[in-house]
Amino acid sequence: SGNNVTIVDSNAINFGTGTSTVTGALTVTTEGEITDSGAVVVTGLTTLDTDRANDGSPYDIILDHTSNNFSAVTLAATDEADDVTLVDSNAIDLGTAGLPITIPGNLSVTAGGAITDSGVITVDTATKTATFAAGSSNDITLNGTGAGDDFLTLIITSSDDVTVIDSDALAFGTSNISGNLTVTTTGAITQSGPITANGASKTSNFTAGAFAITLTDTGNDFTTARFNNTAAAVQITDASGLDLGLSSTDNNLILIVSAGDISDSGVMTVTGTTTITGSHNANIVLDQTHALTGAIDINPDGSSAANRLNNVTVTDSTAIILAGDGDFTISGNLTVTSSADISQ
Repeated sequence: SGNNVTIVDSNAINFGTGTSTVTGALTVTTEGEITDSGAVVVTGLTTLDTDRANDGSPYDIILDHTSNNFSAVTLAATDEADDVTLVDSNAIDLGTAGLPITIPGNLSVTAGGAITDSGVITVDTATKTATFAAGSSNDITLNGTGAGDDFLTLIITSSDDVTVIDSDALAFGTSNISGNLTVTTTGAITQSGPITANGASKTSNFTAGAFAITLTDTGNDFTTARFNNTAAAVQITDASGLDLGLSSTDNNLILIVSAGDISDSGVMTVTGTTTITGSHNANIVLDQTHALTGAIDINPDGSSAANRLNNVTVTDSTAIILAGDGDFTISGNLTVTSSADISQ
């Protein structure tokens, strides 16, 4: 135990069994891995550096004891550790003002409280992932202090609300979110695994500037989805009913919902075509006063020629062009309301 503690080691270092307690700041510099066999408890900032020789030879940082308790963790400015694994029994903050964290390997952070960042985090090497787990009742906020982090693939194993700002493109791996999801990027938003964000009354918000939003994994499950981009298409696939919130795209919208109804709680503005595929007997009720400028194509999925939508309602503030692969295939009522012309 100690107040401020500085450790320099010419090789790897392991925090041994028992509990290492630091009531101030902890600085560890090695030329090897940093690991633990016992708990590490630090009240102040923890700064880690596995490249004491500054020779560009990074080593892993594995601090995964379940009783660890860090306040904030960052890497030294000269360090680019390889894989980094951090486990914290409470909340944890990553980075510090003016000191970015760059990790060429994988990053895994598990906490028993909120996960936040006070510095910019970069994990963007090919095939590498950044994985975060905060439990279903704790928030994850990764915004690079407003400037945006840079993740190649982001996985949220568990969290309440999630807020992510990314300065580049972003792909989601398999993720489970109990609360609201808010994602803002300056590149395309894609995925390599399903996103589950289906908490009652919760919303998933995706903003990608001039880039595409392509969330087409068949395992996706959103409660309410909102999208906002300008020059590229939006594609969303959902496994179990979907509500559409306030949204806008200057390109095309392609929506596929494999089970359940499709509804709206906000106005959609779509400059390009709107293509919606619902499941057999699904109701599609778009009764906000939308601005769907391009052609509208609404049909059941094509897995069976007998498939029919039930009731379909479309309300639009602009002229409506009903398009499609032929007739609308509906067993219930079709209600189309426009402030201008309706054509086919």
